[in-house]
Amino acid sequence: MIATLTTMPQTTQSSISRTPSLVSGLDAFGLSNQASSLARSGDLAGAERLHLQALDVKVNGFGFQSPQVASTLHSLAEVQMRLGKFGDAERNLRSAVSIRSSSSKQHDLVEAAKSRELLAQILESNGNLSAAKNVRLAGQSEWIACGNSKCPVQCFSIEQLSHCGQCRSVLYCSGDCQARDWKARHRLYCRAT
Repeated sequence: MIATLTTMPQTTQSSISRTPSLVSGLDAFGLSNQASSLARSGDLAGAERLHLQALDVKVNGFGFQSPQVASTLHSLAEVQMRLGKFGDAERNLRSAVSIRSSSSKQHDLVEAAKSRELLAQILESNGNLSAAKNVRLAGQSEWIACGNSKCPVQCFSIEQLSHCGQCRSVLYCSGDCQARDWKARHRLYCRAT
């Protein structure tokens, strides 16, 4: 299911109220928390449904370009990837990256790097290693995510990262992170470019 709000025309996005009510904000965060809980328990369809509801509330309360909307788009995309809805996940991650990258706040830039990495993993799984590399490098050079999604630090400057020796598409902070990602997913997609 596509978060149809991600394709909302710009004029519609800008006309949405930017003054969130406390009730709608709390409702949205409650829905997001419930969705995350359902995803952890394996109810991915339920998690997707709740993320979409939270997205609707957040767009109406905070505006489409808000960090709250970007966070929900990212979480929704994670669930959609697990459901095999890669096209929907890709569109939602592109919107999340766009929203987060326009910020100058450190937290948003870190989150943008994480969304770019997840988007790159979708492109990588489709065999488009060149596009995946470009997405990874599209952000600011001091905010690049390690290719291992379980990396405890997650974001680094480009100088602190090394490329996969074969495909040169994925960046890692250490040999340990590269080995963990290789076992978890990268070995399925890696090929010399």
